[in-house]
Formats: sequence, C-alpha cells, structure tokens
Amino acid sequence: SMLLLVEHVNLNVASRDQAYQFYVEGLGCSAMAKRLSSGQNIHSNAGMCQFHTSGPEDEPYIAEEGPQIWRGEITIVYQDQFAVDAAVQRLRELQGESVLASTKLATPPDWSPDSDQRSALITCPNGNRFLLRAASEEEARGLGP
Repeated sequence: SMLLLVEHVNLNVASRDQAYQFYVEGLGCSAMAKRLSSGQNIHSNAGMCQFHTSGPEDEPYIAEEGPQIWRGEITIVYQDQFAVDAAVQRLRELQGESVLASTKLATPPDWSPDSDQRSALITCPNGNRFLLRAASEEEARGLGP
C-alpha cells in the first residue's frame, strides 16, 4: 500500500471515560483540554495525528451503531523502545484497576522490558487492535525535536 499516514481517526467508543484512560493515560496521547472541560468528544493527540473518540454521551456519536471496530491494526510509532515499554506497562496497570478492567483491553501476557520483543499488539477496550513499536533510526531522526 502507498498509504503512510492517517491524520485523524474518528471512532465511536463505549464510553468517554474509557477512551480517556486508554488513549491518554495508557497510550500516552495528549488530550485537548478545552474539549475535556466542555464535555465534548475527546481529541487525543499522537504527534501529528488525532484520535477523535465519541461516546454515547457525545453529539457526534453515530446513534445505535455502538463502538466501531477497524479491520486490521492501527500502528503507533514511539520515539524509542523505552517509550513502548512504558506504554505497555501503563496499559497493564489500567487493565486491572480502572474503568477498563471489564473491557476487551488486552496486553501481551509475556511482555517484559528485558525481552527481545520490539513491538506489542494491544487490543483496546472496544476491540480495536493497536501495534505499538519503536521508531527505526531513520524514523527517529524525523520525529526528533
């Protein structure tokens, strides 16, 4: 495929609280504060990209369709392996002690920062799959400050 980047991904989600915990607290995206304080759907920023997540309480939610599930995987590229390891660890912690505990959230059961694994396949609370990986050296140069 010639597709390299999708700038905005719009998804119906089961709940705004779950979306915030997964995208912001787990993956490490930054949320647009103005939208959070006004109770609008969440825009979670990941570099140049945004996830627009609408729960049933939000106006842009597509009525009666429920959470949307993508075919395939959404890849998120982190600056380095340390950032991937940190994201997986945050998601593992959220898996058991938050509003995400009874969702479809799944992390690799055998993940360890000391292993040779360089990417992690994560299932979000609604069932979408995310591949988290570190940038190659060439990509990292383009992502740098």
